[in-house]
Amino acid sequence: MRQREYGGVPWYLLFALTTSIGAGVGTYVVLHKRELRLAEERARAPKPPPPPPPAPTPTADPIAEPTPEAPTPEAPTPEPSTPEAPAGMPMITVNEAITMGAVDSVHVELRINGQKDAIGKCYATVASTGTLVFSVSIGATGRVIGVSVVGEAFDTKLGTCVSDVLKKIRFTAPSDASPAEATIPIVFNRN
Repeated sequence: MRQREYGGVPWYLLFALTTSIGAGVGTYVVLHKRELRLAEERARAPKPPPPPPPAPTPTADPIAEPTPEAPTPEAPTPEPSTPEAPAGMPMITVNEAITMGAVDSVHVELRINGQKDAIGKCYATVASTGTLVFSVSIGATGRVIGVSVVGEAFDTKLGTCVSDVLKKIRFTAPSDASPAEATIPIVFNRN
């Protein structure tokens, strides 16, 4: 009499395996054998035909006269990914902030960069170029306590306007809940 096999394993071995080791391991063996059998069947299955080769491009007959082709419209030129400001437009660059206290300099720079439009409005009426360095006092709650221009300003009207913008910024509170200072150089230039 022929014995039954499950996935190539005799039933009595599977029975002994599942009762002595546990049902989970025996089930794993049966399922593993089944997966192997399915993988072999997939390997023996016929492969799909390869895609047809691309159609040959027609070549011009060297004896025939060339036919005039209709002019092809030119594709629009893609715009650069970072558009530059037109000539004479204000360019504002916030350089690396130097902080004293428990406030993150990157956070300070990001907050000030978020105000470039307002700072640009201050600079729109100024013809000169240069760098203004601002000292910003940040309170324990993140509110700006005070702003001043460090050193000599190349344009006092611009320094006052930008100071007013910086006073309205709300920073994240310093991690130690004590006031902090940030020194921020801002470069004003025109293309």
